[in-house]
Amino acid sequence: MRVTLVGRLLSMAPAPQNPKLPINSTVAMSLAQDATAAVQARRVVRDTLLGWQLPALVDPCVLVVSELVTNAVRHGRPPFGLSVRRRFGNVRIDVNDARPEPVTDLGGSQPDNLAESGRGLCLVRDAADNVGCERVRGDGKNVYASWNVRELSTRAATGAAGHSGREARLGSAPDPT
Repeated sequence: MRVTLVGRLLSMAPAPQNPKLPINSTVAMSLAQDATAAVQARRVVRDTLLGWQLPALVDPCVLVVSELVTNAVRHGRPPFGLSVRRRFGNVRIDVNDARPEPVTDLGGSQPDNLAESGRGLCLVRDAADNVGCERVRGDGKNVYASWNVRELSTRAATGAAGHSGREARLGSAPDPT
C-alpha cells in the first residue's frame, strides 16, 4: 500500500507525538478494489488524524470513510482513491471512483425502517459538518465529507453536541476546504 504525503511516502507506523506537519497537508492513496479497501482507508485516516493531533476527529472520520469507501466499492467503478486534507482549519475526506454518475441523495431521505441497508449516507451526513459529491475531470466523482476543526474545538470546550451549519452539496460546487 502506497500512501503519499505531499509527495513523500508516509510510514504506516504509529503517529509521532509531536509531528512537524504543516497546517496545510494532504495524504492520498489508491485503494484496493475489494472489501479490504475500507480497512486500508480506516487505518490511513486514523493514523493521519492522530499525526495531525486531531484525536477528536478520529471516530467520526473513521465512520465516514468506512461508509464512503464501502459505497464506492459496492456501487462505484474502479479505480478507487482516498485523500485526507487539512486546510485552513478544516479536514476533508474525499473518496473517488471512476463511475461518473453523481450520488443523488447524500443521506437526505430516511430509509424504510425495515430496510437492511441504506443508512450509511445518513450516518455520513450526521457525522460531518459538510458532505457533497462533485464530478472530476474525465470519468468519475469525488464524494466528500468535511469538518471545521475550529468549530470542533469550540464544541469540545463548551461541551456542545452536534454539528452546526451542516450542509449537503450535490453536483460540481467545490467545497471551500
